[in-house]
Amino acid sequence: MKQSISMFITLLFISFYSSGQSNKSIVGKWQDEKHPEKQIEIFEQSAGIFFGKAIAIEKKEEPFIFENLVWNEKTKSYQGILRNPDGHDKIMISILLVNPNRFVFVVKKFFLSKTFQFIRAS
Repeated sequence: MKQSISMFITLLFISFYSSGQSNKSIVGKWQDEKHPEKQIEIFEQSAGIFFGKAIAIEKKEEPFIFENLVWNEKTKSYQGILRNPDGHDKIMISILLVNPNRFVFVVKKFFLSKTFQFIRAS
């Protein structure tokens, strides 16, 4: 009995620690791996909800690129909306954090898809 309680507390601690780490690890400045001039900054807007805005866009207002990103424990990814900075298209996306310095997301529209990889900006 004592051993099972100890095991439960340990698993609870590990689960809490790892989910806390995952939720905050997307915060920071990122750049497109193939186009380093394309950069975004991801920040926590409110508890557990993240947004990403483009950095160094020539317009007066910097559009939000990622909206309402929320950690999904089941899929181990962030779910949210990608908004096209040139238009009004909004697409549901899933961002997979490959490691603390790289994330990948796929944009799908009809039968077409495109994968983007971002790395932490230095």
